[in-house]
Amino acid sequence: MNFVVISIVVIVILLLISVFNNTKGSKKKCVNKIKDDTKHIRPRVLKYFGGAYCPHSREGSRACNLVKEFEATYPDVNVKYYWSEDEDAKVEFMKADARYVPTLTNDYNNKIEMSVPQGTETSDKSQDELKLLVMENMYNQL
Repeated sequence: MNFVVISIVVIVILLLISVFNNTKGSKKKCVNKIKDDTKHIRPRVLKYFGGAYCPHSREGSRACNLVKEFEATYPDVNVKYYWSEDEDAKVEFMKADARYVPTLTNDYNNKIEMSVPQGTETSDKSQDELKLLVMENMYNQL
């Protein structure tokens, strides 16, 4: 009889060890799945709508230069340029409701303000500090 009790206890212990090891392995699979899912996060997108003949939005304008500097400062953002003279861009202009240039939107065509955050005291800031504040504000709106 002692032999039967000892055998049952050993079998139960082995079963518990087996269940514990399987549970531990499935947790690892779950963690790996979560890590794999982060690869599919949608990248940030900034759309720039400009006009080749507009002094405020053409290549070399202050707005376009700021967006190019923004692009270099935030490499995780995919910047897309659309020009009013380009036939292929007209659909994007209509989707974004870009009635004037320059217009900035995110990937969902929500307008992005090219300004310092509301309520920011600007009198004690240098031009470079203001530019960084504007770019950070743009980034935060994406």
